[in-house]
Amino acid sequence: MSTSDGYGRVSRANHWIAAIAVIGLLTSGMILGFDLLDREASRSLRGTHQGIGALFFIFALWRVTWRAIQGFPPAITPVPSWQERAARMTHYALLMLLLIMPVSGLGSALFRGRDLDVLGLFTLPTFGEAPAMARLAAQVH
Repeated sequence: MSTSDGYGRVSRANHWIAAIAVIGLLTSGMILGFDLLDREASRSLRGTHQGIGALFFIFALWRVTWRAIQGFPPAITPVPSWQERAARMTHYALLMLLLIMPVSGLGSALFRGRDLDVLGLFTLPTFGEAPAMARLAAQVH
């Protein structure tokens, strides 16, 4: 829980899990985006990236819901109101990106007409073949 003097254990754990996952997914996404691997390694990394991204979406839903329920603790030291508003808007933007990135990535994959295997745990069914939607989702992603 958030407390009057800062973020609680769950909020801090949420933060660090998200940070580590985002750094890993961003790194693997850049490797894939810049075509730095051979075809077979790229296919394997793409499957892992998509699977972790799908699981991250579930976590991101939890993370955003937790923050919405908990709210934000007050600033530790007094700051100008514009600075507090800017901090809050930045925080909201980051929380939105935690949802937008996996949703757009899943859309990009699932609108290509193929099911998505999530690390052997379960399979997400395709949305059907919709190349324009797949391209739009990929551009957002």
